[in-house]
Amino acid sequence: WTTEEAVLSLANKGFLGSTFDYAGGSINMYEDKFTNIVAFQNGNSIEADGVIKIDEENNRVSFRFNIAKIKIGGFTIPLPFSAGGFIDNVYADEKYRIGIDSRGDYRVYRRPNVPAN
Repeated sequence: WTTEEAVLSLANKGFLGSTFDYAGGSINMYEDKFTNIVAFQNGNSIEADGVIKIDEENNRVSFRFNIAKIKIGGFTIPLPFSAGGFIDNVYADEKYRIGIDSRGDYRVYRRPNVPAN
């Protein structure tokens, strides 16, 4: 769940005729990298890769995107993309955390390998 306008717009309107499937991301804490993805039902996607810095004491993750990619029809189109900020996190339990980012957007995250129930 998110309040982020760009993701909500893609979820509501789709992208180049593609119907929204899901939005998510992955973090590689060992390499300080992450990927965000907005995926569509026909296999197309918009992805953004970047680097992170984790401040465990303050439950803050700083991030900087360094490239975006549009994957459409089996092709990948890289786009220069530079943006950054931070997410402050509150952990509800081992499955869920709530984040508020530097733009004031909220997100609810669930660990992918932990069942929702």
